[in-house]
Amino acid sequence: QDFLIKKGIISGDLDHMVSSSFIRNELSISDRESEIVLRQMYDLGGFFEAGSGSRISMLGMSQASFHKNDSAYDEFLSFESLDQKLEKYFLSRQNWKLKEFEMIKKKEQKLNSLKKDCWIEIKKEYGYTKFGVGKKINFITDPYKRKIIYRDIEQAYIISKQEFHKPAIILVGGIIEELLRLFLASKNVKPKRKQFYHFIKACDENNLLNKPISKLNDSVRDFRNLVHLEKEDNKHDSLSITNSKSALSSLFSLIDNF
Repeated sequence: QDFLIKKGIISGDLDHMVSSSFIRNELSISDRESEIVLRQMYDLGGFFEAGSGSRISMLGMSQASFHKNDSAYDEFLSFESLDQKLEKYFLSRQNWKLKEFEMIKKKEQKLNSLKKDCWIEIKKEYGYTKFGVGKKINFITDPYKRKIIYRDIEQAYIISKQEFHKPAIILVGGIIEELLRLFLASKNVKPKRKQFYHFIKACDENNLLNKPISKLNDSVRDFRNLVHLEKEDNKHDSLSITNSKSALSSLFSLIDNF
């Protein structure tokens, strides 16, 4: 069939498209067989730009169009054997797989490096070491709670760097909420409700935080509410690297205020 299309291109019988009916008539095969033949040629790649599905078989195609440039014509005109085409196809797939593997490997190496040097990078960007955070949150005496806070700060930073901005902001909101809860408990202050908003309000009413810090925490609370998908109903609610960096800045500003 490849030689057939090659012949059709040279003779001028085929211009920009091949139909299964052309293959059927030339090879004297059934509609179903001609559509499957066309699909198999299409899947080899290089010959066609786009195709239309079949009404007869899910495995077939009714027609396929050539690339708008000359690459498809060149593929057909240089065609000599199916073995040659298959070898070229599998070599291209192999190269693509190798490139994909290398890309994944580089991402993994970058992520592993980021995990290893997480607090070094946090220090560079936000000015805080793990030890420095520990001194500021000395009101948290439970070793397990402190461990969880450190872990979540690390993970929020890492996923922000991986450009998962929404989960980063939601995680930062959770850290701030828990820090405020534990901070209020250490001051023997009971908020009206165990909710983010009431934690901030209780801090304000008792002059425990600077006003700008309260406003920052309020903005993180609003972003964190996007955990509810119905809240993210237009493009203005979409989150960017600026938002996740702002959330992390709010977190470290809060820690600095303790």
